[in-house]
Amino acid sequence: MENKQRPEAKKSTANDEPESSPIGDYRSWLSSRVLQIFLLLATPTFYLLDQTSRLQLAILAGTALPPALVLLDMVAEGYADARGISFRRYWKRDFVPWEDIRKLEWHQRALILSLQNRPLFRSKLFFPSKRAPWKEELKDALTRPLGSPLPEPAFIKWLKHTVDPRPFEIQQVGTVGSRRGAMYLILFVIAVSVLFSAMIFFALV
Repeated sequence: MENKQRPEAKKSTANDEPESSPIGDYRSWLSSRVLQIFLLLATPTFYLLDQTSRLQLAILAGTALPPALVLLDMVAEGYADARGISFRRYWKRDFVPWEDIRKLEWHQRALILSLQNRPLFRSKLFFPSKRAPWKEELKDALTRPLGSPLPEPAFIKWLKHTVDPRPFEIQQVGTVGSRRGAMYLILFVIAVSVLFSAMIFFALV
C-alpha cells in the first residue's frame, strides 16, 4: 500500500496563513485498511477451518461483517485547500470541491463530511483526528466542566478563515458531557471484559 508524503501546510506570503491543511490521521486510516483486509481474509479462513460452528460464523458474517466494512470504507485521509479536499479512501486519490459538501460535522475524535452528488453508500467521509496521549484525553474528559464547549480543532479554525463564504453547514457533534459519558462507558466495558476474561481463565485452570 503506498505511503506518499502528505503535502505540508503551505504559507501564504500575503497574510502568512496556511493555504492548505491536513485532514484526517494517516495512522488511523492505515489501521482501518489493515483491519478491513483482516476481516475479509479471516472470515472465510475461519469458516473453512472451523467445521463445528460454520452456521454461527455464517450468521455473524452475514449480519455484522457488511456494516463493519461499510463503516471502514468511510475512513479517509488527505488535505484541504481553498478549492476543496483531496482525499483517499484506499490508494487512489479523489477530489471533492467545497460546493459538493452538504454538511461538515466535527468533534475532537473526527470530522464527518456529508457529500452531494454521490451514491448513498459513498456519501460519507470519516476523517479520524490525530489522538492525544490517552492520559491527556482521560484527564481532559474527566476534569473539563460539564456543558462547556469543546475546543475547535485546528482544521475547523483554518476552514473558517480560508473558505468564506462556505456553501455548507458546519455542526459540532458532542459536548463535554457526552465525552465524559462515553469515557465512563469505555471504562465500564474494559472493566467488564477484564472481569469475564479473569473468570474464564480461572475456570479453565
